[in-house]
Amino acid sequence: MLAQRAGVIVHVTSIQRELPLPESTTAYAAAKAALSTNSKSLSKSASRSSSPRQ
Repeated sequence: MLAQRAGVIVHVTSIQRELPLPESTTAYAAAKAALSTNSKSLSKSASRSSSPRQ
């Protein structure tokens, strides 16, 4: 994807990353929050890698 300078990665998270439900597990909410944070980090990393250097 970096070589092509194009591509899409889709991560499916949950509202529980922000609003955990009382009947769900804390681990599930934490995993969804981690996936969301990882997605943002990957996006920023990829955009820096593909930006033109001056």
